[in-house]
Formats: sequence, C-alpha cells, structure tokens
Amino acid sequence: MNRSEIIAAELRAHRARKGETQREVADAIGVNESTLCAWENRGGIGLDDAWNLANYYGVSLDALAGRS
Repeated sequence: MNRSEIIAAELRAHRARKGETQREVADAIGVNESTLCAWENRGGIGLDDAWNLANYYGVSLDALAGRS
C-alpha cells in the first residue's frame, strides 16, 4: 500500500470511529463532501486540510497518516 492509500484508509477509519457521515465531517471542517470523499478514496490531502482533520478527530498528523 502506498502513502496515499494509507492516508485514505486512515481518514475513513477515523471518520468511522467517530460514527459520522462524510457530509457531517465535511461540513464541520468547511469543505465539500465530494472533496472529503476524494481524500478518503485517493488520499492527496494538503497539509492545511490534514491539520484541520487531525484537530477535528483529536489525533496527531502522524496518526492521521497511519504512523504510530
């Protein structure tokens, strides 16, 4: 699995743990649902958006990227 795939999988896992829909998370961080969907399927998220998601999920950027 490459880095983008790992990040995409981690994004899906964090959202699932929080029990929220893509729309709920997208609205909470101020992006389109289609943008969040793309991140969860292909990765490719920018640093600012990753930072926002990490803060939203209450995890570090390392955790969001699948690093322990």
